[in-house]
Amino acid sequence: MTVAYLNKGVFTMEDYYSILGISRKATRKQINRAYRALARKYHPDVNKDDMQAEEKMKKINAAYEVLVDYDKRAQYDRKGLAGFPTTNSRWSNPVEDDFDPGLYYMQMMMMWQRKYS
Repeated sequence: MTVAYLNKGVFTMEDYYSILGISRKATRKQINRAYRALARKYHPDVNKDDMQAEEKMKKINAAYEVLVDYDKRAQYDRKGLAGFPTTNSRWSNPVEDDFDPGLYYMQMMMMWQRKYS
């Protein structure tokens, strides 16, 4: 899957599995091994003069952060990065696919009853 995404200021046309160079069936141990090898190779302290290495390291960190966490990885496998909010603004509220207006109404009514009873 090749997708364009913006995550924590990183824009790329690669998917997380190809960034780490692993298969979609990779185990957690394989993910950790691939991450460590790439981190050693592209870390900004090792490549002080190479700006591309810094950008590559940002992509590697973003991929590792999602793929090492079981829930985030399952969400990524289902929806790609469409399942992750791309905004860092505390004032915006990303719309979720599973929003239930009935549940929202019930929660608001319970809050109102606690406040005014």
